[in-house]
Amino acid sequence: MKGVKIAWAVIAIISWCHSANGASLHSHASTDSTAIEPAQHSIWRMPSLALAAHYGYLIPHRTEIQGLVKTHTRAFEINVEWLTTGVKKWHALYKRPYIGIDAWLCDPGNRELIGQQYGLIPYVRFPLRYGKRFGHDLKTGAGVGYTTKTWDLENNTKALFIGSPFNAAINLQYGMQAFVSDAISLSLGLRITHYSNGSFKTPNMGTNIVTLFAGCKWIAPTNRRDCAPPEINFLSVLPKRWNLQIGIGFGMKEISVPHQPRFPVYLLNLTESYRIGEKVSIGAGLDAFYTSSLRYQLELLDRDSRPNDALRLGLSGVFTMHFGKTDFIFATGGYFYDRTHLDGSVYSRVGLHYHFTPQLVGGFRLKTHFAKADHPEIMLGWCF
Repeated sequence: MKGVKIAWAVIAIISWCHSANGASLHSHASTDSTAIEPAQHSIWRMPSLALAAHYGYLIPHRTEIQGLVKTHTRAFEINVEWLTTGVKKWHALYKRPYIGIDAWLCDPGNRELIGQQYGLIPYVRFPLRYGKRFGHDLKTGAGVGYTTKTWDLENNTKALFIGSPFNAAINLQYGMQAFVSDAISLSLGLRITHYSNGSFKTPNMGTNIVTLFAGCKWIAPTNRRDCAPPEINFLSVLPKRWNLQIGIGFGMKEISVPHQPRFPVYLLNLTESYRIGEKVSIGAGLDAFYTSSLRYQLELLDRDSRPNDALRLGLSGVFTMHFGKTDFIFATGGYFYDRTHLDGSVYSRVGLHYHFTPQLVGGFRLKTHFAKADHPEIMLGWCF
């Protein structure tokens, strides 16, 4: 889990740097709504279709599961995707990326304990550099995954990877493309696929699968990169540099004790961020968590428990990538107030925010302690 989060942040920065090369803009704007007379490109046009075969390994990232990986991982991937139309500002900022849906079919390497994994994962694929014959890109997505065999107290106690059939599925992929013709391309690359339920149901070690892949793609005529984007003029309105956001949130988590209820988590955070251009912001946050399970865990350890033992306060650094009204959030920080010290002093959060209005924002995030998921959380915030 930790490696996936770090890779997300690194690739976000790489994508930002590379996407600046060759981006075609007439001028700058703060939101998509500032576009003047956008061309009407239908989103219901024919998609491209890609197929890929994968071969790799399920990483035994915790000592408890090191003996459970039996064979190499084999997987198959089907993608349906569209080239973005260019009528939104973020399309041009990121060099007209592709959007699509990834169907994932996987044999992780232990059919007896894990069975098979399936997933439907919406994604965005960012071009790094494309020529007439060759190109390379970065693809990332998040969706829903299904695992056919999970931990069970009576029948499958060794399967510590996954405690629930349905999980969040996240992929991160680097690919190289060779264009055989205008309609056909071949691909090679590396992919990381992560399944986890965020400790909504334990045990939840999660699965981290690394694979090499080879594939081919049929490119629909309307998805070819030599198709000219619509001519759009944008108003020269720079984004607001400094932004203050206050948010409240709620989550649920289990602890690794059978037959225990889920415990609620309440949170409050204050974030001040600085906008670096139109694509990226950096900032700092003050976070407060009230994790009700902490008091119960102290009781299991025969330690005294008081109401404020469930309270944690922390400071975090925040990195944000902007895609129109949608933001990708990555934050890492440390607790300066934590009476329990049960999970270490460092925490991280990764997620998506959506701006319903310039002030109102909502989102979904996952909080972790290093390689261990702590809990999923939903949030609602107000921007000043």
